[in-house]
Amino acid sequence: MEIKKHKDIISYEKIQIERSRQKFDFCKVSYNDVSRWQKIIKEDLKKNHLNFRICCLGTRSGKEVDLFRIGFSNNLFLKLIMRMFSISKILEKFLQLIVYPINRKKISFDKMDYAYGVEINPDAKRKDILIANFDLLPKDWYNKFNVIFSNSFDQSMNPIKTSEQWKKLAESKSTYFIICFSYTEPTLTDPVGYITFEDIKSLFPGKVIYCSKNISTYHEIIIKN
Repeated sequence: MEIKKHKDIISYEKIQIERSRQKFDFCKVSYNDVSRWQKIIKEDLKKNHLNFRICCLGTRSGKEVDLFRIGFSNNLFLKLIMRMFSISKILEKFLQLIVYPINRKKISFDKMDYAYGVEINPDAKRKDILIANFDLLPKDWYNKFNVIFSNSFDQSMNPIKTSEQWKKLAESKSTYFIICFSYTEPTLTDPVGYITFEDIKSLFPGKVIYCSKNISTYHEIIIKN
């Protein structure tokens, strides 16, 4: 793992906000990805059912939050719709306008089966997304989540600090970290480069229940704390 250092946090956050704006509507995660991860976690849990509370870190416009909310819900109708629409890109606009907004609510930890997002870009104006640097999260978010997802770890300014902050979000009894990352050189927009499975496992110690090399540079790992 290599890190390209920024001169200060102000310049780092400015670059990350601009990067988010350039790729605001792009979402690498698909409903099929979320459905697959849900099945893996469900199989690991077996009879120990959890009411999942989910946090997506670095979620830009929030599509990941929508996909996780539906993928981990018990709403079979919405799941069927998503399964059908995942086959066709033509219906993406309908998803954005109708399906995604159905269950969005103001941030509240009253419900266990709920998904939230964290995004540094203030353009992410949604009630279920916290506008914040994912290294500087409020203490009332600590010990709240059973599933913590991100494919933005390479955007960290300080991987050790980032991992320590994310681990504080984990509910003590059982939390699954789903980390997706690329093995590419570090840049100013993606300061953490050449990430390996060993790097992630050292930063997020626990039981590895799944890892996969999807394509030449993009990998996934699920770790249970």
